[in-house]
Amino acid sequence: MRTKSITRAARRLSALVAGVALAALALPAAAHDVAPGNIDADRPVSLTIHKYEQPGTGTLGNNNGALIEDVPADARALAGVEFTVWPVKNIDLLTVAGWDTAEDLTAAEVMADAGAYPLGAPVSGVTGADGALTFDRLDGLGIGLYLVRETHPGSNPIVQPAVPFLVGLPQPEGDGSWNYDVHVYPKNALSDVTKGVDDSAAVVIGDVVDWTVRSAVPVLPESTRYTDYVIQDVLDSRLGFDSISVALEGAGTLTGSDYAVSAPAKGANGEVTVEFTEAGLGKLDSAGPGAAVVVNLSTVVLALGDGVIPNTATVFINDPSRSNGHESNQVQTKWGALRIVKHAQGDQAATLEGAEFDVYAVDPSTSGAAPVASIRSGADGAASIELQTGQAHTRDYWLVETRAPAGYLVDATPIPVTVTAGALTDATVVTIANEQVPAFALPATGGIGTLAFTVLGLGLVLVGAGAYAAARRQRLAAPAV
Repeated sequence: MRTKSITRAARRLSALVAGVALAALALPAAAHDVAPGNIDADRPVSLTIHKYEQPGTGTLGNNNGALIEDVPADARALAGVEFTVWPVKNIDLLTVAGWDTAEDLTAAEVMADAGAYPLGAPVSGVTGADGALTFDRLDGLGIGLYLVRETHPGSNPIVQPAVPFLVGLPQPEGDGSWNYDVHVYPKNALSDVTKGVDDSAAVVIGDVVDWTVRSAVPVLPESTRYTDYVIQDVLDSRLGFDSISVALEGAGTLTGSDYAVSAPAKGANGEVTVEFTEAGLGKLDSAGPGAAVVVNLSTVVLALGDGVIPNTATVFINDPSRSNGHESNQVQTKWGALRIVKHAQGDQAATLEGAEFDVYAVDPSTSGAAPVASIRSGADGAASIELQTGQAHTRDYWLVETRAPAGYLVDATPIPVTVTAGALTDATVVTIANEQVPAFALPATGGIGTLAFTVLGLGLVLVGAGAYAAARRQRLAAPAV
């Protein structure tokens, strides 16, 4: 009877390693004639934790506490994950009573009742480049029952920590012998959220900039499902909401009942969230490897500020408290200012009001080129406009004068300018001179020009007198009525 009880307990502990640790590993074969008496009490023990991303297949392979030699290629090792191990002090696996107590015990029960299950001093470590971390007698481990918890994800975007688990050292081999060097494989699903921007169609303040959020739908460990999936985008104060669309990439389609959108009014600033409903979470549960939620968010640019408008997105998975979000990369749309100063040719202090320019985003000589904006100089001769500068931080524009100030000539020659991202105080300044309309110049007194005008004047007088005389004769010759 004692042997059967110990066998059941051994199976239970093995199941804890395989199941509660979310290792997706097969249970060990039944132990035969296992008894504490055949455990070598002086034999060193070790516990090696292997940390991998949840593979698309959902399993790393068959494990019973032994090392898995052929891990799937898509099960990426996770370095820098911290684990902490505590001995459960009052359970002695060298006794039948110890195995009996451990048989139906869970990690949750141990953590919930420190009085009934006192824990010894913890020991912690982080996984190496191969995702492995080994605890042995140098760390104070001996034969006994241990609580294992994932206590920090390091730099890894882990969706949720591995479920705490209990592991007994040693583990039964299934043939009456014992495995003193136990390997466990608690896996994690990783979040992967990336942000993109497309401002190629935006030119002036008020134009639309498009942002794309691509958030992975990771394959969750066994026995877990999606209970919460939220994508959040807090807009910069210089961005106003315009529109949004949501799609599920690589795993069917979404309908409006699969998610709820919370957003400010059109053109207003604020927070945009996409929260999946129960129906949508079910679709995420059934999505396979490589699936992703894709959110296309359009905003209008409200102001220039310092010229660089950043944006990130955060995804919360099975995290209703919104305390463990994973942030995307940051992307930016960049803007700068252009200022022209119009003055009289040869006198920069003589500024001119009323000069009008068309602004082109391409060379005006290009077929089909059309202006993107127009500006007009004010009383101080200046005009300013805020323009998108592209991801390269600078962008070329062209100015074409369409109307000159009164009394000045229009110069329609295109003027190329380069606008650099920055605040209004960092504006690219272009000074443009206007040539005055030539005045009608009278000839000098007494010169040869005077004689010409005199002759011309006398000629006009003679022509006029002749015309008058002819008209008079016609009237005199006409018969009386």
